[in-house]
Amino acid sequence: MNPIHVEASYEVTKSAIQLEEELNAIINSRVDKKKYANTKAGLSWILRGGVRYFTNLDSNFLGKGNESGIPSMEADHFANNFYRLSNTLDYLSKLWNINIDNSKEWNLLEDIRTLIVHSGEQLSNIKLLGIKDYKDAQLGRILKKNKRTFSQLFKESDFDYQIQVWTDKHDATKNHSENEVDYDERKQNFRDIDVYIDAQNVKQIILERVEQFVSCINAQKPQIKPIKKLPEAIKKQVLDDLNFYKLEELLRSKCRGGYFVENEESYWYGFGLENLWDYVFNAYDIPNNVRKKVKEIIQERLGEFWNAYNDSTIEANELPSLDIRDVFKSYT
Repeated sequence: MNPIHVEASYEVTKSAIQLEEELNAIINSRVDKKKYANTKAGLSWILRGGVRYFTNLDSNFLGKGNESGIPSMEADHFANNFYRLSNTLDYLSKLWNINIDNSKEWNLLEDIRTLIVHSGEQLSNIKLLGIKDYKDAQLGRILKKNKRTFSQLFKESDFDYQIQVWTDKHDATKNHSENEVDYDERKQNFRDIDVYIDAQNVKQIILERVEQFVSCINAQKPQIKPIKKLPEAIKKQVLDDLNFYKLEELLRSKCRGGYFVENEESYWYGFGLENLWDYVFNAYDIPNNVRKKVKEIIQERLGEFWNAYNDSTIEANELPSLDIRDVFKSYT
């Protein structure tokens, strides 16, 4: 059978640094702290690490080979990093509702990964190596470029490794004469397949898949959840009467506005202003001009807060502060 060459068919247009920056932007904008937070955090970690690993892949990525029957630890590292990255891309695609068809080259890498990790099991699901009629495929040898066997028997000098795959039809019939020495060859009961692979092509195949993922995410319309605005109909009531309870009711179940609950206790900077106003309003020894000035200052800040809250272009952390120390910092 003709040898198989694992070669990238597409040249990545973005640098690894650009891809990582775009991935970080996607992750930061899409990892919802309330929905699957730990799942997405773990997947994001793998995604970053996988891109860095394959970006820095060198010509020794499969180690010294497996002349003793067991691949080098570098081969296992490569196979498992590929598997983790592949799983992560599939899972995030599912979570973020995108659909990407794997390239033939990507599927070849999946076959190689399966052979490295799962040889020793009966492998019949190696689909791209042309062995559908065979009941088993096993990893034969991984031969490093410039080793005697590799350079003497093969002329594929552009590749770093030759991976031998040994296949078997499990022919149990054996309906032939015992001296028919070419029976297995005639029936093609055994077939050896040579796969040539190198670090540069693998890097391109991996980064091309990541680039596809990034492009599909960026092509999606951003899912911006509109803010629920404070009703203008009661704005005057809140500001004129300094009705903090009404404002608290509106903010109690929202993230926007600085109101939060921890250990079933409510925290909000508006409570400080409310307490100050209660004191100033009810204290008999507060001069009217002071009471009036305090009310004006609080009303002005509540008005600024209300208008900014209803402006969707203003982020939650940029809303005017209701902290009493900020509101009255010019007077203290």
